[in-house]
Amino acid sequence: MKALDEAIRLAAKLHEGQFRDGDSPLPYIVHPIEVVSNLRYVGGVVDEDILVAGALHDTIEESDADPILFRKKFGNRATALIVEMTRKEPSESETKGMSAEEIWQLRSRMLLDEIGKMSRDCQILKLADRLSNV
Repeated sequence: MKALDEAIRLAAKLHEGQFRDGDSPLPYIVHPIEVVSNLRYVGGVVDEDILVAGALHDTIEESDADPILFRKKFGNRATALIVEMTRKEPSESETKGMSAEEIWQLRSRMLLDEIGKMSRDCQILKLADRLSNV
């Protein structure tokens, strides 16, 4: 799986210096690796495009990576999955005057709406991502 190896290396480069939130934060790259592991070993996924997208699923929102780079390296399908996985956040104007709880509820509704509109392959990716976030 040459493309997966390349995707993991690129994800490590794009997430370099980033850490996950929490009391004892780990380097960010641990999360995409766990998502790939969940896909492969929990979900039984062997489709390399899905695994590549798992490795790179947070790079657009966390590092401002350009999808054109992914299309050149990994093709249209993997890139489409990465873009589809990129979470849409509410704008400042949408959250103006809201409490933290109201913002959390809005974000949750947006996420559930996004998941309902995702392709089956992207929903599989999202499940592996959510499992990693538990």
